[in-house]
Amino acid sequence: MSKRSFSLAILLLALVGGSSANATNWVLTAQGWRQPAELLAQPAPTAPQLHPLVLAGFQVTASALALLALAPGKVARNSA
Repeated sequence: MSKRSFSLAILLLALVGGSSANATNWVLTAQGWRQPAELLAQPAPTAPQLHPLVLAGFQVTASALALLALAPGKVARNSA
């Protein structure tokens, strides 16, 4: 077999083999090569973790603002 016919045979195998229905597709991700089925099966997203002191700070601020907003103030009287 000559070099040219060998190259032609390899080219034909590549063309025919690449279009088969059983070919496995791979996708390059940041974690490496993955199959598309693995990318679709991702874990459910979780709620972000909130530190208790951050939550306490929001509660103190909201309580203080509510007290200031609802505190009795000076009542304007009509002098007429």
